[in-house]
Amino acid sequence: MTTPPRAAAPLARLTRGDWVRVEAAPGTELLAIAPRWTPAEIARTLRVAGDAEESLDNLAARGEAAVLQIRADGSARLLTDANRSFPLFWRRAGSRWEVSDDVRVLASAAGSAPRPDEAAVAQFAGGGLVLGERTLYRDVHRTPPDAVVELGLDGSSSTLRRGRLALPARGAVTEGAEAGALFRDALLEAVATLVAADPGARYLLPLSGGADSRLLAAAFVAAGARDVQCFTYGVRPTAEVEVSRKVAELLGLPWAFVPTPPEEVRSAWREPETARFLGDAYTGAALPHIQDWFALRGLAAQGLLPEDRSRAVVVPGHTAVRTLKDADLLDAPELSREDLVAAIIRRHFSQAGAPRALLRDPVLRAEVEGALDRVGYDGSPLSRARALQSVNIDGRQSTYILNSVRGYESAGLGWAMPMLDLPLHRIVADLDWRLTRDRDWYRAMTDQVFRDTAGPGAEELSFWVPTAVPEERRQQMKAALSRVGLLRLAEHAASTRTNLRHPMAFEAFAPSPARYGAAVALGTTPIGVFSRAFLEGRWNPVFDWRDPMTWGTPEIRDALDPTDG
Repeated sequence: MTTPPRAAAPLARLTRGDWVRVEAAPGTELLAIAPRWTPAEIARTLRVAGDAEESLDNLAARGEAAVLQIRADGSARLLTDANRSFPLFWRRAGSRWEVSDDVRVLASAAGSAPRPDEAAVAQFAGGGLVLGERTLYRDVHRTPPDAVVELGLDGSSSTLRRGRLALPARGAVTEGAEAGALFRDALLEAVATLVAADPGARYLLPLSGGADSRLLAAAFVAAGARDVQCFTYGVRPTAEVEVSRKVAELLGLPWAFVPTPPEEVRSAWREPETARFLGDAYTGAALPHIQDWFALRGLAAQGLLPEDRSRAVVVPGHTAVRTLKDADLLDAPELSREDLVAAIIRRHFSQAGAPRALLRDPVLRAEVEGALDRVGYDGSPLSRARALQSVNIDGRQSTYILNSVRGYESAGLGWAMPMLDLPLHRIVADLDWRLTRDRDWYRAMTDQVFRDTAGPGAEELSFWVPTAVPEERRQQMKAALSRVGLLRLAEHAASTRTNLRHPMAFEAFAPSPARYGAAVALGTTPIGVFSRAFLEGRWNPVFDWRDPMTWGTPEIRDALDPTDG
């Protein structure tokens, strides 16, 4: 009888220098990353908890975190917070597991020509992202948000979703005023804690004319932050830019406008060193998030970054209060499970036009069906809302939007997302879902916080909106167009106009501006144009997702092993 080979201990190939490692028990190590904690605090937390899940919850209560549990017997656990702040990756290599905090490490382990995952490539082509645990590389997987991935002794893996996501629910809070007060107090506490932990940092706040960044800026003023720099960027000054400038002025905060002339953006995009940014911002399952990239260069050119860039902390306005897309589906009298699956695929995978093939794709359909099962889909409006938001968070939010922070790291900057701290997730999860169908309560709370903080003149500054048509009138117009079959045509015309004259100079990122215009006019979004160029290796002159020699893969580092001194 042949004895099966003993599984080798998992190999943790980590690239970040801020992992902390402790021995939780004989043969078991816990490793954690939590930038808003000191290494000694992390070590104490890990030792006191002695458990990976409890450690993650304790660390995530004060900011972003991820935890690894490595066992000498050959098994491992990978844990991510509700934002997937630090994506973790794994692959099976012979008789052992390999885990990493950088997809490039594991994808390049196969040699000079990593094998693509064709199902993931198809999703990426349609949506600029991949759902679930797949990456663009066969056999290289990633942790979902708010999950525990168990890597077993026998080479199998399983995933448990932990239920920390702020999904629509029958929450106890039903009044907008109470919801606003709870969220306000938690946010003010989160920002005050952030500032108190590092009072000498320079906090960089991207300001738009909307509610999220306005609320965040007011919170930093309320916290008494000494060094805050607001900035807004665009091709040219616009009405939204002016609203942003006025917000900073009323709050007494310095503000800068960073112009993004298309010709300058295009020239910088084609520089060889931009490939390093793309490698750093790439997580193997979505387009690198590029919108802040040129603006950060502009801030540096204006002398607004500290000499020691690690002393600057970018604080984007990403929030746990998310807009529910396709809200019209909630009240549809006849909506089958198949209808909802198709609607979700169309929502997220129509960047290159109608996703006919993806609507039949068994892998993508299985991911969406799995999301419906996880939220207990029963056909009710509430379960529809939970399914829609679950896929939105798993897909566009945690896979694409929140990975804007990888670009900050590439520029040598710190970052924080206090509006996504775990306590704020818990508050939103406790709101009755009918309250969260819109953001009226949130905008009212933001308006009040801004007025209280900014003082005289604040009541005259409304939120910037792309159209002066009142929301009720807009919905009436959309309903009328829908009845006569013209809604999609009208929406296409509006989006085409926006994308061809986008304030972020999106045309500058396309390999051919002329072809970009033609593609957008035919129904492809900027993300659709960029995704195709990315997959074909034409998005940037140097970076190619298929060629490890162009990735700038970082070196492997040892995790810290601090004492409790």
